[in-house]
Amino acid sequence: MFLHDLAECFRHFAGPPVTSVVAIGVTTRPGDEVWAGPIARLGADPALGERVRLRPEGLDPAEGVVDLREPSLLGVRTGHGLIRFAVDDLHGMASTIECSCGVAVDRDARTAAWRSWLDRVVGNDGP
Repeated sequence: MFLHDLAECFRHFAGPPVTSVVAIGVTTRPGDEVWAGPIARLGADPALGERVRLRPEGLDPAEGVVDLREPSLLGVRTGHGLIRFAVDDLHGMASTIECSCGVAVDRDARTAAWRSWLDRVVGNDGP
């Protein structure tokens, strides 16, 4: 995924500033049950190449095209960067990664917003 993201950034975005935001939730719930939460709350269960409008509570809606899609991975390329949602059943984790390109972003505020969203979706009942 990370090499794909790097290639997408070079292919679609002009360059700096680049800001990455990562939020991780830990849970003991099964991965397929956890995955249903982000899909329902984002308002989309799209296929590769589909245009989507994501609506995560507490964050601005984001429009883009699905550029990564696996059973527990959703990647959306927006006009200003990349947004990734993943569930790792083996390690009991769910994560969001947002990479913003060419726009100023308050990393602390975005991290807190994604972490709050992820905690509500996943339940964050881990250690």
